[in-house]
Amino acid sequence: MSMEIIVENRELYSYLKPIGKIDSQTSSQLSEEVEKNLTDTGYNVIDFALVPYISSAGLRVIMVAAKRISHGGGQFVLVGMNDFVREIFDISGFNKILTIYDNIEQAEQYLASKPPSGGARNNLDLG
Repeated sequence: MSMEIIVENRELYSYLKPIGKIDSQTSSQLSEEVEKNLTDTGYNVIDFALVPYISSAGLRVIMVAAKRISHGGGQFVLVGMNDFVREIFDISGFNKILTIYDNIEQAEQYLASKPPSGGARNNLDLG
């Protein structure tokens, strides 16, 4: 099973928008797109507006990406989660260590206020 993933290099950031469930059958595809299209030292957004469900396999992809980007000094923001997906992030505790906004406009304001790369700025305690 495959999922569609919209990929755009916008003026301020790299943007991914997965469409469909993120589970054990589709998480490897998301992982490949994240690895290929999100930059370790730049600004990155994943838009969950068209994701009805995310499993632990999908959460792992997000956490691995967040750690990689944080180590490189980049910014990583998640947006557009429906209530169910947001609850999964809340229950897992990921909402406490990742930057999450309701919509792309809020994410763009956040990213515009951040200085260029040069150190971990997500809330990840990477030791």
